[in-house]
This record gives sequence, C-alpha cells and structure tokens, in this order.
Amino acid sequence: MRRMLPPTPDVIGGLTKDASIRTVLTRLTKRFGVDSFAIADDWEADLFAIGIANPIQPRKRMYISTFRLAKGSYYCELEVETEEGSSFPYVVVGRFEKLDFEGLVVAFAQHLGSDDRG
Repeated sequence: MRRMLPPTPDVIGGLTKDASIRTVLTRLTKRFGVDSFAIADDWEADLFAIGIANPIQPRKRMYISTFRLAKGSYYCELEVETEEGSSFPYVVVGRFEKLDFEGLVVAFAQHLGSDDRG
C-alpha cells in the first residue's frame, strides 16, 4: 500500500510541488475538510501533478495536473485500483480537461465520496 499523508498545512507546505498544486490542495482541504482525502502521490517527480485518494477507500484516487494550463484550470483523471494480477495497477474511469475549481470540486465529491461543505 502506498504511503498516504493527511492534507495538513505542514504537509502541503512541505511538498516539492508547484504553487498551483499546493494551492489546489489547500482549497480542497478548506472546502471538504482535512479528513476528506489523503495525499497519495505516485508522481513525486512531477512538480505540476499530485495524487489524492479517499482515506477510507484508498482504491479510489484522483490525479490532478496543472501543467501548461491557465491559472485556475485543472486536468484530472479519476482512477480505480484494479484487481491483483492485472497488467496495470489502476484503470481510468473519468478524464476531464480544463476544469475550473468548481468543476474539480464536483469530480472530487462524486469520485472520492466527500461532502461539499461549501
């Protein structure tokens, strides 16, 4: 199982990521709460991407990227872990390009099962 970290200010601030990624993590934490997701980053070398997962159902995760996108715009993939023995560890069940933050919130809530606290 991959290491999952809580999206606390100290963890987010300590990430070696572009400010756009740290900002979206902070906004998602403020919107949904610190217990609503965990940082599960399989893309540590990519400064413009992050992985987050449902802390209760870690088989569901969301890949978020800001690479070469306008400020406030996001690319995301919704992924589900495959069965053991599969050729690929995850299957993409949703892909969205150029989402604004509110669109990202909808994808986040629907895929990771978190309640929007507005």
